Amino acid sequence: MENKLDFQFLPTLPIAITKLHKDKFEKVYNECLNLKDHKMQKFKTGLSGIGTPIHYRLRECENMLAEEVLGIADAYQKNHDIRLRNIYCTNNDLAFNGKDMWVNYQTKNEYVPLHHHEGVLSWVLWVKIPYDVKEERKEDLDDKGDSITASFNFCYFDIAGNQRTFPIAVDKSHEGVLMMFPSKLLHQVNPFYKSEGERISISGNIRYETVV
Repeated sequence: MENKLDFQFLPTLPIAITKLHKDKFEKVYNECLNLKDHKMQKFKTGLSGIGTPIHYRLRECENMLAEEVLGIADAYQKNHDIRLRNIYCTNNDLAFNGKDMWVNYQTKNEYVPLHHHEGVLSWVLWVKIPYDVKEERKEDLDDKGDSITASFNFCYFDIAGNQRTFPIAVDKSHEGVLMMFPSKLLHQVNPFYKSEGERISISGNIRYETVV
């Protein structure tokens, strides 16, 4: 080929990834370990049922986490203008609200089915991972040596219309990692099978602040 060949990527929205500061994470971790002592904080979501995790509302760390995720959402907006791409709002004067969040307690064999969230941006913070992911996957490898056991999966359609899955092998290194993504991005959580411990995570939504 004699002429220069360029490739143009079509615009899309990214996933934002960061790690919670050690001191903040320690506070969140300790509250999550003791939160189930407060039965009034337990509640159900539209995905609650047999074989799915149980959910609790945070008590002490909600404001701190809300401030943290709002900072990430503002950075996301500054770099990728999520408002312009969100068909539900064309009012740039509306502020973000970050206080919609809950804790997930997942035990072996439990899963979270494919779903999306209501909001503008959503996020997940991994708090405690009880297993060694390599041990979990040792007997569950496909012909290519891959496995989706114990993974967090994003599901989407590519430019050619093909359905794709982007699996994230969630292991102990993800403790303290916070990931933010567009709320309408489909995702699911696959089960783990061997560990007797709980996988603890916090999920949340960034919504528009409205006053009635």
